[in-house]
Amino acid sequence: MSPSPLSRKPSFQQQLFSLALLALIGFWFLPAGVKGSEPFPSEAIDFFEKRVRPVLEDHCFECHAQRTSKIKGGLLLDTRGSLLKGGESGAVVNLNQPSESLLLKAIHYDDVDLQMPPESRLSDGQIRDLVKWVEIGLPWPNS
Repeated sequence: MSPSPLSRKPSFQQQLFSLALLALIGFWFLPAGVKGSEPFPSEAIDFFEKRVRPVLEDHCFECHAQRTSKIKGGLLLDTRGSLLKGGESGAVVNLNQPSESLLLKAIHYDDVDLQMPPESRLSDGQIRDLVKWVEIGLPWPNS
């Protein structure tokens, strides 16, 4: 009597195929911004370095960076990956609908319960730069 097809050990090729299929399925369901295997154009990186990083450094990293002793809201803003991951309130950016991003709602000060940075509102120019940054997909060096 031959062994049941269910009791046979899968071949190496079958196992490899299964792993590849699982990886492909997992990749398919990643948020659009996480997939980005294509590097950002140099102009986008320059925009980030000159217009966005200084705002993050001056107004956000004190509470939302690895270097801080107590991260507020479980939210890190010091890497693109952590920004896409979000914090205790969930995702803070929506690359498919940037205007729905919590980050942008917070910096516009439209909701009295969601205002960042908490000490004072950013300038209109800084807000425009952050809006543009989210709209163009959060360019970040080496991501």
